[in-house]
Amino acid sequence: MSEIVRYKARLVAKGFTQQYWIDYLETYAPVVKLTSLRIILVLVAFYNCEIHHGDIKTAYLLGKLNNEIYMDIPEGVQAPEADGKRNVCRLLRGLYGLEHSGRICNQAWDSFLVQKCGFSRSTEDYVVYHRLGNNGKPLWIFIWVDDVLWVGEHGDIVIAKQELGKQFPLNDLGPVHFFLGMKITRHPEHHSITLTQNHYIETIIRRFDFQDTYPVSTPMEPGSRLTNITETQDPADETLSCSILGSMMYLILYTRPDLAFAIGKLSKFSSNPSTEHMNAVKSLLRYTSKKRKLGLHFGPFPPGSQPKAFVFSDPDWARDTESRCSTGAYVCTISTGIPNSVHTAISWSSKQQPTITLSLTEAEYMALTQACKKAIWVSRFLTELSTGTTSYNITPITIYADNQGSMALAKNPEFHNGTKHISNQHHFVLKKVGSEEVILEYLPTGDMLADLLTKALPREKVERFRKNMGVYEA
Repeated sequence: MSEIVRYKARLVAKGFTQQYWIDYLETYAPVVKLTSLRIILVLVAFYNCEIHHGDIKTAYLLGKLNNEIYMDIPEGVQAPEADGKRNVCRLLRGLYGLEHSGRICNQAWDSFLVQKCGFSRSTEDYVVYHRLGNNGKPLWIFIWVDDVLWVGEHGDIVIAKQELGKQFPLNDLGPVHFFLGMKITRHPEHHSITLTQNHYIETIIRRFDFQDTYPVSTPMEPGSRLTNITETQDPADETLSCSILGSMMYLILYTRPDLAFAIGKLSKFSSNPSTEHMNAVKSLLRYTSKKRKLGLHFGPFPPGSQPKAFVFSDPDWARDTESRCSTGAYVCTISTGIPNSVHTAISWSSKQQPTITLSLTEAEYMALTQACKKAIWVSRFLTELSTGTTSYNITPITIYADNQGSMALAKNPEFHNGTKHISNQHHFVLKKVGSEEVILEYLPTGDMLADLLTKALPREKVERFRKNMGVYEA
Protein backbone atom coordinates (compact mmCIF):
# COMPACT_ATOMS: atom_id res chain seq x y z
CA MET A 1 0.00 0.00 0.00
CA SER A 2 1.10 3.57 -0.59
CA GLU A 3 2.24 5.62 2.39
CA ILE A 4 3.07 9.27 2.94
CA VAL A 5 6.83 9.82 2.94
CA ARG A 6 6.85 13.58 3.54
CA TYR A 7 4.76 16.71 3.18
CA LYS A 8 5.86 19.46 0.82
CA ALA A 9 4.91 23.06 0.15
CA ARG A 10 5.97 24.88 -3.01
CA LEU A 11 6.09 28.51 -4.05
CA VAL A 12 4.80 28.78 -7.62
CA ALA A 13 5.04 31.84 -9.86
CA LYS A 14 2.15 33.02 -12.03
CA GLY A 15 3.90 32.16 -15.26
CA PHE A 16 0.69 32.59 -17.25
CA THR A 17 1.13 36.38 -16.87
CA GLN A 18 4.51 36.32 -18.65
CA GLN A 19 4.69 37.76 -22.15
CA TYR A 20 6.49 36.01 -24.96
CA TRP A 21 9.53 37.89 -26.32
CA ILE A 22 9.55 40.19 -23.27
CA ASP A 23 9.92 37.78 -20.33
CA TYR A 24 11.09 34.67 -22.21
CA LEU A 25 11.93 33.27 -25.63
CA GLU A 26 12.60 29.53 -25.69
CA THR A 27 10.74 27.14 -23.38
CA TYR A 28 11.63 23.68 -24.74
CA ALA A 29 13.44 21.39 -22.31
CA PRO A 30 14.20 17.83 -23.51
CA VAL A 31 13.80 14.66 -21.45
CA VAL A 32 15.22 11.24 -22.23
CA LYS A 33 13.37 9.38 -24.98
CA LEU A 34 11.45 6.36 -23.72
CA THR A 35 13.04 4.27 -26.47
CA SER A 36 16.47 5.34 -25.20
CA LEU A 37 15.49 4.26 -21.70
CA ARG A 38 14.34 0.83 -22.85
CA ILE A 39 17.48 0.35 -24.93
CA ILE A 40 19.75 1.08 -21.98
CA LEU A 41 17.76 -1.32 -19.80
CA VAL A 42 18.25 -4.02 -22.44
CA LEU A 43 22.01 -3.39 -22.37
CA VAL A 44 21.99 -3.50 -18.55
CA ALA A 45 20.37 -6.94 -18.82
CA PHE A 46 22.89 -8.09 -21.46
CA TYR A 47 26.03 -6.96 -19.63
CA ASN A 48 24.79 -6.97 -16.01
CA CYS A 49 26.01 -3.40 -15.43
CA GLU A 50 24.81 -1.43 -12.45
CA ILE A 51 22.04 1.14 -12.75
CA HIS A 52 21.41 3.65 -9.96
CA HIS A 53 18.73 6.25 -9.41
CA GLY A 54 18.92 9.74 -7.93
CA ASP A 55 16.64 12.69 -7.42
CA ILE A 56 17.60 16.37 -7.47
CA LYS A 57 15.73 18.41 -4.88
CA THR A 58 14.08 21.63 -6.10
CA ALA A 59 15.52 21.06 -9.58
CA TYR A 60 13.94 24.16 -11.13
CA LEU A 61 15.94 26.36 -8.76
CA LEU A 62 19.22 25.16 -10.30
CA GLY A 63 19.26 27.52 -13.26
CA LYS A 64 20.02 31.22 -13.04
CA LEU A 65 17.80 33.68 -14.89
CA ASN A 66 19.56 35.86 -17.47
CA ASN A 67 16.80 38.47 -17.70
CA GLU A 68 14.91 40.61 -15.22
CA ILE A 69 11.68 39.07 -13.91
CA TYR A 70 9.73 40.45 -10.94
CA MET A 71 7.08 38.80 -8.79
CA ASP A 72 4.60 40.08 -6.22
CA ILE A 73 5.40 39.43 -2.57
CA PRO A 74 3.77 36.09 -1.64
CA GLU A 75 0.76 36.25 0.64
CA GLY A 76 1.67 36.08 4.31
CA VAL A 77 5.15 37.53 3.84
CA GLN A 78 5.62 40.87 5.57
CA ALA A 79 7.70 43.38 3.54
CA PRO A 80 7.92 46.98 4.77
CA GLU A 81 7.11 49.62 2.17
CA ALA A 82 9.68 52.37 1.49
CA ASP A 83 8.41 55.85 0.70
CA GLY A 84 4.97 54.45 0.06
CA LYS A 85 6.18 52.29 -2.83
CA ARG A 86 5.06 48.71 -3.18
CA ASN A 87 7.84 46.15 -2.87
CA VAL A 88 8.25 43.27 -5.29
CA CYS A 89 10.63 40.30 -5.57
CA ARG A 90 13.23 40.08 -8.30
CA LEU A 91 13.76 36.47 -9.29
CA LEU A 92 17.38 35.38 -9.64
CA ARG A 93 16.73 31.69 -10.32
CA GLY A 94 14.13 29.59 -12.05
CA LEU A 95 10.93 29.07 -10.11
CA TYR A 96 8.14 26.57 -10.55
CA GLY A 97 5.48 28.10 -12.74
CA LEU A 98 7.74 30.21 -14.95
CA GLU A 99 7.36 29.44 -18.65
CA HIS A 100 11.08 28.77 -19.20
CA SER A 101 12.10 27.23 -15.85
CA GLY A 102 12.45 23.78 -17.40
CA ARG A 103 14.77 25.09 -20.08
CA ILE A 104 17.14 26.95 -17.74
CA CYS A 105 17.19 23.90 -15.47
CA ASN A 106 18.25 21.76 -18.43
CA GLN A 107 20.91 24.31 -19.38
CA ALA A 108 22.30 24.15 -15.84
CA TRP A 109 22.49 20.35 -16.13
CA ASP A 110 24.21 20.52 -19.49
CA SER A 111 26.74 23.17 -18.47
CA PHE A 112 27.79 21.29 -15.33
CA LEU A 113 28.08 17.82 -16.87
CA VAL A 114 29.90 18.92 -20.04
CA GLN A 115 32.13 21.75 -18.81
CA LYS A 116 32.96 20.62 -15.27
CA CYS A 117 32.61 16.84 -15.27
CA GLY A 118 33.98 16.01 -18.71
CA PHE A 119 30.88 14.30 -20.07
CA SER A 120 29.94 14.35 -23.75
CA ARG A 121 26.34 14.78 -24.83
CA SER A 122 24.84 12.10 -27.04
CA THR A 123 24.13 13.13 -30.61
CA GLU A 124 21.10 10.83 -30.71
CA ASP A 125 19.42 11.91 -27.45
CA TYR A 126 20.26 15.31 -26.01
CA VAL A 127 19.75 14.43 -22.34
CA VAL A 128 21.99 11.36 -22.43
CA TYR A 129 25.61 11.96 -21.42
CA HIS A 130 28.65 9.69 -21.40
CA ARG A 131 32.33 9.56 -20.53
CA LEU A 132 34.90 6.81 -20.10
CA GLY A 133 35.30 5.41 -16.59
CA ASN A 134 38.44 4.34 -14.75
CA ASN A 135 38.48 0.94 -16.47
CA GLY A 136 37.92 2.36 -19.93
CA LYS A 137 34.23 1.37 -19.94
CA PRO A 138 31.60 4.03 -20.66
CA LEU A 139 29.59 5.63 -17.87
CA TRP A 140 26.17 6.94 -18.88
CA ILE A 141 23.83 9.49 -17.32
CA PHE A 142 20.15 9.78 -18.28
CA ILE A 143 18.04 12.75 -17.18
CA TRP A 144 14.28 13.16 -16.84
CA VAL A 145 13.68 16.65 -15.37
CA ASP A 146 14.86 16.04 -11.78
CA ASP A 147 15.39 12.25 -11.99
CA VAL A 148 18.85 10.89 -12.82
CA LEU A 149 19.99 7.41 -13.85
CA TRP A 150 23.64 6.33 -13.76
CA VAL A 151 24.64 3.25 -15.78
CA GLY A 152 28.11 1.70 -15.65
CA GLU A 153 30.68 0.22 -13.26
CA HIS A 154 30.04 0.66 -9.53
CA GLY A 155 33.18 2.71 -8.86
CA ASP A 156 32.47 5.08 -11.74
CA ILE A 157 28.90 5.60 -10.54
CA VAL A 158 30.09 6.45 -7.01
CA ILE A 159 32.49 9.10 -8.38
CA ALA A 160 29.79 10.61 -10.60
CA LYS A 161 27.38 10.81 -7.66
CA GLN A 162 29.97 12.60 -5.55
CA GLU A 163 30.58 15.13 -8.32
CA LEU A 164 26.87 15.79 -8.75
CA GLY A 165 26.26 15.99 -4.99
CA LYS A 166 28.82 18.79 -4.60
CA GLN A 167 26.98 20.99 -7.10
CA PHE A 168 23.30 20.07 -6.59
CA PRO A 169 21.20 18.84 -3.62
CA LEU A 170 21.17 15.14 -4.51
CA ASN A 171 18.94 12.47 -2.98
CA ASP A 172 20.75 9.19 -3.68
CA LEU A 173 18.15 6.41 -4.09
CA GLY A 174 20.66 3.63 -4.77
CA PRO A 175 19.97 0.82 -7.29
CA VAL A 176 16.87 1.65 -9.31
CA HIS A 177 13.59 -0.03 -8.37
CA PHE A 178 10.98 2.51 -9.51
CA PHE A 179 11.30 5.04 -12.31
CA LEU A 180 8.58 7.16 -13.97
CA GLY A 181 5.86 5.03 -12.40
CA MET A 182 7.39 1.74 -13.58
CA LYS A 183 8.60 -1.01 -11.28
CA ILE A 184 11.99 -2.25 -12.47
CA THR A 185 12.88 -5.78 -11.34
CA ARG A 186 16.34 -7.13 -12.08
CA HIS A 187 17.38 -10.80 -12.37
CA PRO A 188 21.18 -10.63 -12.80
CA GLU A 189 21.56 -14.40 -12.69
CA HIS A 190 19.34 -14.69 -15.79
CA HIS A 191 20.54 -11.49 -17.51
CA SER A 192 17.00 -10.11 -17.53
CA ILE A 193 14.93 -7.12 -16.41
CA THR A 194 11.15 -6.78 -16.08
CA LEU A 195 9.11 -3.55 -16.29
CA THR A 196 5.61 -3.56 -14.78
CA GLN A 197 2.89 -0.98 -14.05
CA ASN A 198 0.60 -3.09 -11.84
CA HIS A 199 0.01 -0.36 -9.29
CA TYR A 200 -0.98 2.18 -11.94
CA ILE A 201 -3.42 -0.26 -13.57
CA GLU A 202 -5.04 -1.00 -10.20
CA THR A 203 -5.41 2.76 -9.67
CA ILE A 204 -7.24 3.05 -13.01
CA ILE A 205 -9.51 0.11 -12.19
CA ARG A 206 -10.48 1.56 -8.81
CA ARG A 207 -11.01 5.02 -10.29
CA PHE A 208 -13.57 3.75 -12.80
CA ASP A 209 -14.99 1.05 -10.50
CA PHE A 210 -14.10 -1.93 -12.68
CA GLN A 211 -12.91 -4.28 -9.93
CA ASP A 212 -15.68 -6.87 -10.30
CA THR A 213 -16.41 -6.79 -14.03
CA TYR A 214 -16.11 -9.87 -16.22
CA PRO A 215 -12.73 -10.19 -18.01
CA VAL A 216 -12.07 -10.38 -21.75
CA SER A 217 -9.09 -11.90 -23.57
CA THR A 218 -8.47 -9.42 -26.40
CA PRO A 219 -8.11 -5.61 -26.48
CA MET A 220 -10.88 -5.35 -29.12
CA GLU A 221 -13.47 -7.70 -30.53
CA PRO A 222 -11.74 -9.58 -33.41
CA GLY A 223 -12.68 -8.20 -36.80
CA SER A 224 -14.56 -5.21 -35.35
CA ARG A 225 -14.92 -2.13 -37.59
CA LEU A 226 -16.05 0.98 -35.76
CA THR A 227 -17.48 4.02 -37.56
CA ASN A 228 -18.51 7.53 -36.57
CA ILE A 229 -21.73 7.98 -34.65
CA THR A 230 -24.91 8.10 -36.72
CA GLU A 231 -28.34 9.64 -36.09
CA THR A 232 -29.79 6.27 -35.11
CA GLN A 233 -27.17 5.63 -32.39
CA ASP A 234 -27.33 6.92 -28.84
CA PRO A 235 -24.50 9.22 -27.67
CA ALA A 236 -22.30 8.20 -24.74
CA ASP A 237 -20.47 10.11 -22.03
CA GLU A 238 -17.63 11.97 -23.76
CA THR A 239 -15.85 12.85 -20.51
CA LEU A 240 -15.82 9.23 -19.33
CA SER A 241 -14.55 7.97 -22.69
CA CYS A 242 -11.70 10.51 -22.78
CA SER A 243 -10.79 9.83 -19.15
CA ILE A 244 -10.49 6.07 -19.60
CA LEU A 245 -8.51 6.28 -22.84
CA GLY A 246 -6.28 9.06 -21.52
CA SER A 247 -5.48 7.04 -18.42
CA MET A 248 -4.55 3.96 -20.42
CA MET A 249 -2.44 5.92 -22.91
CA TYR A 250 0.27 6.11 -20.23
CA LEU A 251 0.53 2.31 -20.42
CA ILE A 252 1.22 2.10 -24.16
CA LEU A 253 4.00 4.66 -23.87
CA TYR A 254 5.98 2.57 -21.41
CA THR A 255 5.25 -1.16 -21.22
CA ARG A 256 2.15 -2.26 -23.15
CA PRO A 257 2.44 -2.31 -26.96
CA ASP A 258 -0.50 -4.73 -27.07
CA LEU A 259 -2.85 -1.83 -26.25
CA ALA A 260 -1.53 0.53 -28.94
CA PHE A 261 -3.93 -0.24 -31.79
CA ALA A 262 -7.06 -0.38 -29.64
CA ILE A 263 -6.36 2.93 -27.89
CA GLY A 264 -5.40 4.65 -31.14
CA LYS A 265 -8.54 3.41 -32.88
CA LEU A 266 -10.94 4.28 -30.06
CA SER A 267 -9.39 7.71 -29.54
CA LYS A 268 -10.67 8.74 -32.98
CA PHE A 269 -14.22 8.62 -31.60
CA SER A 270 -13.59 9.98 -28.11
CA SER A 271 -14.87 13.51 -28.88
CA ASN A 272 -18.31 12.21 -29.93
CA PRO A 273 -18.69 8.59 -28.81
CA SER A 274 -21.70 6.37 -29.27
CA THR A 275 -22.79 3.58 -26.93
CA GLU A 276 -21.01 1.15 -29.29
CA HIS A 277 -17.77 3.07 -28.89
CA MET A 278 -18.21 3.21 -25.10
CA ASN A 279 -18.78 -0.54 -24.97
CA ALA A 280 -15.51 -1.04 -26.83
CA VAL A 281 -13.72 1.30 -24.40
CA LYS A 282 -15.08 -0.59 -21.41
CA SER A 283 -14.11 -3.89 -23.04
CA LEU A 284 -10.55 -2.58 -23.40
CA LEU A 285 -10.52 -1.67 -19.71
CA ARG A 286 -11.73 -5.17 -18.83
CA TYR A 287 -8.89 -6.65 -20.87
CA THR A 288 -6.39 -4.38 -19.13
CA SER A 289 -7.82 -5.40 -15.75
CA LYS A 290 -7.49 -9.10 -16.56
CA LYS A 291 -3.94 -8.67 -17.89
CA ARG A 292 -2.74 -6.25 -15.20
CA LYS A 293 0.17 -8.52 -14.25
CA LEU A 294 1.69 -8.42 -17.73
CA GLY A 295 5.15 -6.89 -17.85
CA LEU A 296 7.69 -5.98 -20.51
CA HIS A 297 10.59 -8.44 -20.21
CA PHE A 298 14.13 -7.72 -21.37
CA GLY A 299 15.77 -11.13 -21.61
CA PRO A 300 16.77 -13.63 -20.42
CA PHE A 301 19.88 -13.40 -22.59
CA PRO A 302 22.71 -15.97 -22.79
CA PRO A 303 25.90 -14.81 -21.00
CA GLY A 304 28.42 -13.36 -23.42
CA SER A 305 25.87 -12.72 -26.18
CA GLN A 306 25.65 -9.43 -28.06
CA PRO A 307 22.53 -7.31 -28.70
CA LYS A 308 21.15 -7.06 -32.21
CA ALA A 309 18.18 -4.92 -33.32
CA PHE A 310 15.36 -6.01 -35.64
CA VAL A 311 12.29 -4.19 -36.96
CA PHE A 312 8.94 -5.71 -37.94
CA SER A 313 6.86 -3.57 -40.32
CA ASP A 314 3.26 -4.10 -41.40
CA PRO A 315 0.17 -2.08 -42.46
CA ASP A 316 -3.51 -2.94 -42.61
CA TRP A 317 -4.70 -1.72 -45.97
CA ALA A 318 -7.76 0.61 -46.14
CA ARG A 319 -9.55 -0.95 -43.17
CA ASP A 320 -10.96 2.43 -42.15
CA THR A 321 -14.23 2.40 -44.09
CA GLU A 322 -14.73 6.18 -43.84
CA SER A 323 -11.32 7.69 -44.61
CA ARG A 324 -10.06 4.61 -46.55
CA CYS A 325 -6.61 5.25 -45.04
CA SER A 326 -4.41 2.38 -43.92
CA THR A 327 -2.92 1.80 -40.49
CA GLY A 328 0.86 1.50 -40.53
CA ALA A 329 2.78 -0.10 -37.66
CA TYR A 330 6.24 -1.24 -36.67
CA VAL A 331 7.79 -3.00 -33.70
CA CYS A 332 11.50 -2.64 -33.01
CA THR A 333 13.01 -5.42 -30.93
CA ILE A 334 16.40 -6.41 -29.59
CA SER A 335 17.59 -10.00 -29.53
CA THR A 336 20.82 -11.93 -29.83
CA GLY A 337 20.33 -12.84 -33.48
CA ILE A 338 20.57 -16.54 -32.58
CA PRO A 339 17.74 -18.62 -34.10
CA ASN A 340 14.74 -18.99 -31.75
CA SER A 341 16.20 -16.45 -29.31
CA VAL A 342 13.84 -14.20 -27.35
CA HIS A 343 12.88 -10.76 -28.68
CA THR A 344 12.10 -7.80 -26.48
CA ALA A 345 10.23 -4.75 -27.79
CA ILE A 346 12.01 -1.41 -27.31
CA SER A 347 9.91 0.77 -29.63
CA TRP A 348 6.54 0.50 -31.33
CA SER A 349 4.13 2.61 -33.33
CA SER A 350 0.58 2.25 -34.63
CA LYS A 351 -0.64 5.21 -36.71
CA GLN A 352 -3.06 5.91 -39.50
CA GLN A 353 -1.20 6.75 -42.69
CA PRO A 354 -1.79 10.33 -43.86
CA THR A 355 -2.67 9.49 -47.48
CA ILE A 356 -4.84 6.98 -49.29
CA THR A 357 -2.90 4.19 -50.97
CA LEU A 358 -4.00 2.47 -54.16
CA SER A 359 -2.87 -1.00 -53.19
CA LEU A 360 -1.56 -3.10 -50.31
CA THR A 361 1.91 -2.88 -51.85
CA GLU A 362 1.87 0.90 -51.61
CA ALA A 363 0.68 0.78 -48.00
CA GLU A 364 3.47 -1.67 -47.14
CA TYR A 365 6.01 0.54 -48.92
CA MET A 366 4.97 3.60 -46.91
CA ALA A 367 5.05 1.61 -43.67
CA LEU A 368 8.60 0.49 -44.51
CA THR A 369 9.72 4.12 -44.65
CA GLN A 370 8.60 4.78 -41.07
CA ALA A 371 10.18 1.55 -39.89
CA CYS A 372 13.40 2.43 -41.74
CA LYS A 373 13.68 5.81 -39.99
CA LYS A 374 13.35 4.18 -36.58
CA ALA A 375 15.76 1.38 -37.51
CA ILE A 376 18.54 3.79 -38.46
CA TRP A 377 18.17 5.80 -35.26
CA VAL A 378 18.18 2.68 -33.08
CA SER A 379 21.26 1.33 -34.82
CA ARG A 380 23.16 4.60 -34.31
CA PHE A 381 22.16 4.85 -30.66
CA LEU A 382 23.14 1.23 -29.99
CA THR A 383 26.54 1.88 -31.56
CA GLU A 384 27.02 4.97 -29.43
CA LEU A 385 26.01 3.18 -26.22
CA SER A 386 28.30 0.24 -26.89
CA THR A 387 31.40 2.23 -27.88
CA GLY A 388 30.89 5.62 -26.25
CA THR A 389 31.47 7.32 -29.61
CA THR A 390 29.27 8.51 -32.44
CA SER A 391 29.56 6.66 -35.74
CA TYR A 392 27.53 6.92 -38.90
CA ASN A 393 29.04 3.70 -40.26
CA ILE A 394 26.30 1.68 -38.64
CA THR A 395 25.78 -2.07 -38.74
CA PRO A 396 22.98 -2.88 -41.20
CA ILE A 397 19.72 -3.59 -39.39
CA THR A 398 17.15 -6.11 -40.61
CA ILE A 399 13.58 -5.03 -41.34
CA TYR A 400 11.01 -7.80 -41.74
CA ALA A 401 8.05 -7.33 -44.09
CA ASP A 402 5.34 -9.70 -45.29
CA ASN A 403 4.75 -8.26 -48.76
CA GLN A 404 7.06 -9.21 -51.63
CA GLY A 405 5.83 -6.38 -53.83
CA SER A 406 6.82 -3.62 -51.41
CA MET A 407 10.22 -5.23 -50.90
CA ALA A 408 10.74 -5.29 -54.66
CA LEU A 409 9.89 -1.57 -54.84
CA ALA A 410 12.39 -0.79 -52.09
CA LYS A 411 15.16 -2.84 -53.67
CA ASN A 412 14.75 -2.01 -57.35
CA PRO A 413 13.95 1.47 -58.79
CA GLU A 414 12.92 0.04 -62.16
CA PHE A 415 9.27 0.25 -61.08
CA HIS A 416 9.40 4.05 -61.11
CA ASN A 417 6.49 4.43 -63.54
CA GLY A 418 4.17 2.76 -61.07
CA THR A 419 5.26 4.87 -58.09
CA LYS A 420 5.53 8.39 -59.51
CA HIS A 421 2.46 9.47 -57.55
CA ILE A 422 3.99 8.42 -54.21
CA SER A 423 5.44 11.29 -52.15
CA ASN A 424 9.22 11.62 -52.23
CA GLN A 425 9.54 11.08 -48.47
CA HIS A 426 8.38 7.49 -48.85
CA HIS A 427 11.28 6.71 -51.20
CA PHE A 428 13.62 7.16 -48.23
CA VAL A 429 13.67 3.40 -47.71
CA LEU A 430 14.80 2.90 -51.34
CA LYS A 431 17.94 4.96 -50.70
CA LYS A 432 18.74 3.27 -47.41
CA VAL A 433 18.38 -0.20 -48.89
CA GLY A 434 20.67 0.85 -51.73
CA SER A 435 23.32 2.12 -49.27
CA GLU A 436 23.00 -1.15 -47.30
CA GLU A 437 22.07 0.63 -44.06
CA VAL A 438 19.02 -1.61 -43.78
CA ILE A 439 18.33 -5.12 -45.03
CA LEU A 440 14.83 -6.23 -46.03
CA GLU A 441 13.79 -9.80 -45.34
CA TYR A 442 10.50 -11.58 -45.96
CA LEU A 443 8.53 -12.90 -43.00
CA PRO A 444 5.22 -14.78 -43.32
CA THR A 445 2.16 -12.89 -42.11
CA GLY A 446 1.55 -15.53 -39.44
CA ASP A 447 4.83 -14.56 -37.75
CA MET A 448 4.57 -10.76 -38.21
CA LEU A 449 4.65 -9.16 -34.74
CA ALA A 450 3.53 -5.77 -36.06
CA ASP A 451 0.21 -7.31 -37.12
CA LEU A 452 -0.93 -6.93 -33.50
CA LEU A 453 -0.68 -3.13 -33.90
CA THR A 454 -2.73 -2.87 -37.11
CA LYS A 455 -6.04 -4.61 -36.42
CA ALA A 456 -8.17 -6.46 -33.85
CA LEU A 457 -6.90 -10.05 -33.80
CA PRO A 458 -8.27 -13.28 -32.26
CA ARG A 459 -7.03 -14.43 -28.86
CA GLU A 460 -4.51 -16.98 -30.15
CA LYS A 461 -2.64 -14.39 -32.20
CA VAL A 462 -2.87 -11.72 -29.51
CA GLU A 463 -1.29 -14.02 -26.95
CA ARG A 464 1.41 -15.33 -29.30
CA PHE A 465 2.48 -11.96 -30.69
CA ARG A 466 2.32 -10.36 -27.26
CA LYS A 467 4.62 -12.99 -25.81
CA ASN A 468 7.01 -12.76 -28.77
CA MET A 469 7.35 -9.03 -28.03
CA GLY A 470 8.41 -9.85 -24.47
CA VAL A 471 5.07 -8.93 -22.86
CA TYR A 472 3.93 -11.69 -20.50
CA GLU A 473 3.32 -12.36 -16.83
CA ALA A 474 6.37 -12.57 -14.59
